[in-house]
Amino acid sequence: MHLNRPPLVGINEYLYNNLHRSGNNWDTLNITEDNSKPNQLYEFLASSGFNERNKNALDILRTILDIQQKKPFYKVLEYILSIEKGTQIFIPHIRDHISHSVYVYLLGQLFFNELPRLEYDMTFEFKWKLTSLLHDLGNPIHLFTYSMLNYIGIIEEVGETLSPIHASLKFNNIANLTPRKNKLNNSFSMIQECLNGWGITINIEREYNNNLRDGKIEHGIFSALLMLKAIDGLYTKHNPNHYETDDELERHYVQNRVGWGRNHFDQEIISAAAAISIHNIISNINGHINYRETPLPFLLILCDTIQEWDRYSPGQRVYDPYSVSLNFSDNLPSITFQLPENKINNIRNVLGKLRISERAIEIF
Repeated sequence: MHLNRPPLVGINEYLYNNLHRSGNNWDTLNITEDNSKPNQLYEFLASSGFNERNKNALDILRTILDIQQKKPFYKVLEYILSIEKGTQIFIPHIRDHISHSVYVYLLGQLFFNELPRLEYDMTFEFKWKLTSLLHDLGNPIHLFTYSMLNYIGIIEEVGETLSPIHASLKFNNIANLTPRKNKLNNSFSMIQECLNGWGITINIEREYNNNLRDGKIEHGIFSALLMLKAIDGLYTKHNPNHYETDDELERHYVQNRVGWGRNHFDQEIISAAAAISIHNIISNINGHINYRETPLPFLLILCDTIQEWDRYSPGQRVYDPYSVSLNFSDNLPSITFQLPENKINNIRNVLGKLRISERAIEIF
């Protein structure tokens, strides 16, 4: 045991004990009590400040993304952190997203361990890693455009303008992927097809365009588009002939290309992108998101919403690990928040869209 380590408290202690006890470790993180190497999970949860927590979060991201052959994304996430620090100077209420993504990933494991068992899916762990860790990939562009609109607003205010400036945005080719025979190659179409299959009624391209017309970025949809664009490029690099399965790919290449069969993209990557695309627009969706039918969007919305502690922002209060607590009874969660009433009401509105075995999540 590391006798001189700082103690874990509140939900951080609960999170660590749950993952440590379950033994259901989805990655190569060291979570043992071995003195010979650092316990990455403990160091992250016990971090004493924002900079230390982000450093430990990046260490965890590097470990996870390296093993998943998605190493290039570590560079992107590291860059997001540097953008965030600069943006917070001008928009101090902006909260962190790098440590947050690691928290969302870990919370997903916790809920997966405690909620009713799903039908076996050998790819679920991989899909959850992509969904949780990359769900805010488009946030830097959102921050830039937010800053731009704020700046224009200041100009209008100073000049007392009678004719407001209108900004609209356009990103050419963002949804265009590598053409493949008899396959969709438009991200909007792929995401929409997946959402339709899940029974989730929303027009994702219309939601995206409505925001662009107002000069805004819907960061969930934008994150999904960027993820698909980047990963499609990686699949084309590693599998230029677009063989469907790993077996086909292995037969045509001497080098090991396991994991780059296009069936993985069409199933696992698209599912992750579809979940990411709706996580920030849940209020625009009719009906409920059910855990058994659609576990990826369910977990992302749940974990993204409740992670209200340890989210640094220079311009607003940072809540401690006692502000959120979890309990489970018969595989169903109840969540208690020690937060301002307006925050609890916002959380209640979002989580009210979620169902587990037709039951709502209890919120106190």
